[in-house]
Amino acid sequence: VKVLDSGGSGSFAEVMRGMEWTIDNKIKYNIRAASMSLGGVWLIELTQEQEERVTTLANEMVAAGISLMIAAGNSAAYGTIGTPGAAKDVITVGATEDSKDLAVYSSKGPTHEGRIKPNVAAIGSAVMSVEANSGNGYASYSGTSMATPMVAGMAALLLQANPDLQPLMVRSILESTAEYKWLSHPVRPNNDYGWGFVLMDAALDEAIKYYDKAKQIFIGESLNFAFAQALILQSDVY
Repeated sequence: VKVLDSGGSGSFAEVMRGMEWTIDNKIKYNIRAASMSLGGVWLIELTQEQEERVTTLANEMVAAGISLMIAAGNSAAYGTIGTPGAAKDVITVGATEDSKDLAVYSSKGPTHEGRIKPNVAAIGSAVMSVEANSGNGYASYSGTSMATPMVAGMAALLLQANPDLQPLMVRSILESTAEYKWLSHPVRPNNDYGWGFVLMDAALDEAIKYYDKAKQIFIGESLNFAFAQALILQSDVY
């Protein structure tokens, strides 16, 4: 869903329309996960009312069944995660180096409401990606905007492994299976890494466990229902 131009500029109205379109077309296109990274002058110039509307709509996307990953930002300092990464129900993503050390530029919590953010962190430095207006060229980029789509891809894989997962379940799995950076950050979640560095293999194993457990419960309930029906039929005979 394109809401910014080739130079990365956009407007409040265009972003809102894009988010609303995603909700409206969620069922039609089976939209289950989304990645969102916003920046630029227009974001800085938002009024408080506009910030609240974007944050509310981000939470509404999650309520509609869409796992929403949002870049924490590249402002480095504590207390610099704002709209829309400050939204309560989204998965806010910080950035690390390839070594898994937190990138110096990665924005940190808390939010203005005192909420601990980000939720998780992923590699965002020196990531090779397509280079705009280069034909088929690639270039190295750094930022939470590079880390966020990686986590969105992870969410998509979790949903493929277990289609019954809801957005808050996806978030819980990514958080609970993240690598705990206990040497440098003995308390988690924290306003640097959140719950830690995302681990795809561990998260996928957990999603499959959820799926297998749900199947066992369904089979058990089906057998109980069949047994109850048999009892009813038997009582009817007598």
